Amino acid sequence: MSDFFMFNETIGKRHEEKDDLEGFEVRASDGKVGTVMDVCDRPGESFIVVNTGRWLLSKKVVLPAGVIDRVDHEGKVVHVNRPCADIKAAPAFDESFYRRPEYHKDLERHYSET
Repeated sequence: MSDFFMFNETIGKRHEEKDDLEGFEVRASDGKVGTVMDVCDRPGESFIVVNTGRWLLSKKVVLPAGVIDRVDHEGKVVHVNRPCADIKAAPAFDESFYRRPEYHKDLERHYSET
């Protein structure tokens, strides 16, 4: 896997700092995306799962760690370096498939083209 699935050093030096991202707001370059629901921090396959809505309008998306620009731990905000439209157009989230390498390749292809 490429750098798309690796947290950069500014996100948090300790594993616990990344785990603490659950519940943080996620903001794209042009607006709010949603809330971090899950964090996966494994070498070469790190990502966050984001809930983009509320109740019935809820949708989940996976954001590779490489699109995270910075984290404001005090303000509890994860900033990503993509616009909302790119995130909305990402490959569909599937609870049974989102941890598989094939899905990660689709995500990498999508975000490398945007």
